[in-house]
Amino acid sequence: WRMAFAFNLAVGLVFLALVFPSVPPGGAAESTAPLPLWRLAFAGGGILLVSAAATAGAMLAIALVAAALLLLLAAYRRDRRSTSAILPPTAFRWNDMIGAGLWVILLMPVAGATSAVYLVLLLQQMWGYGPAMAGAVAAVLALAWSTAAIAVANVSDSARRMRLIILGPIMLTLGLAGVLAGLLSGQIVLVLLAQIAVGASYGMSNSSLYVVLMGASGASERDRVAALVPTAQSAGNAIGAALAGLAANLAGYASASTAADFARAIVPVFAVGAGMAMLSVLAAVRMTQLMTSTPAVEVAEG
Repeated sequence: WRMAFAFNLAVGLVFLALVFPSVPPGGAAESTAPLPLWRLAFAGGGILLVSAAATAGAMLAIALVAAALLLLLAAYRRDRRSTSAILPPTAFRWNDMIGAGLWVILLMPVAGATSAVYLVLLLQQMWGYGPAMAGAVAAVLALAWSTAAIAVANVSDSARRMRLIILGPIMLTLGLAGVLAGLLSGQIVLVLLAQIAVGASYGMSNSSLYVVLMGASGASERDRVAALVPTAQSAGNAIGAALAGLAANLAGYASASTAADFARAIVPVFAVGAGMAMLSVLAAVRMTQLMTSTPAVEVAEG
């Protein structure tokens, strides 16, 4: 696995080397907002505390998660009062279509991190798979993601987009439940089918989410929405990995030594992931309900 990480590091260095000659130099900005150090520190500190909770004892973990939530709330409220906000004005508001859509963007990676973090390790610990075979099973998700994204790339009808936005989180929920069922029953076919469902859930819904969010954003906030989407996804991956680690730690995963021990420990882990996925279903339903009453969504159909 060290070589796998070394390979990723090399790819990252190549990417950095290509950025500078590829991105044209920009002119001087008319005005530059101050760097939002406190907001970034609060948000980063909150995610860091959730990550730290994954390796702490039960009571300390609860305290760290509570502190993390307070820091994230402080970052959000501080941004709302700032004259140079980095979040759209309706970010994460349940009664707004963009706000509900951003919850979908955040919660789906939180849920999916469960399988992304633990599946390869579990296949080795429970079934004795080697790194290459376990990695191949995990790669099925990426293949399904790409295939589903290509299949829905030409969807332009608003009604079909709404169905895809809802279907994605539903498939994610079913897929995570299927991965757990496959691991507990020892059925690799079920795990593979569930991985396909998880990957397809992102592929079929992401493009519709992006198009609708961009179409519903006003000119003054479109850049902030566009910037927040990948940021929310990255934050969701980090939070999801931390929550999965926290659930695993509290369930005794670290002390497990047999396949039966691992099987007992992973049930809460996947339960957390499936729970987050179900919340993303609710957010998707809410988003589509608001789509029908938001005239700006019609822009996304062009």
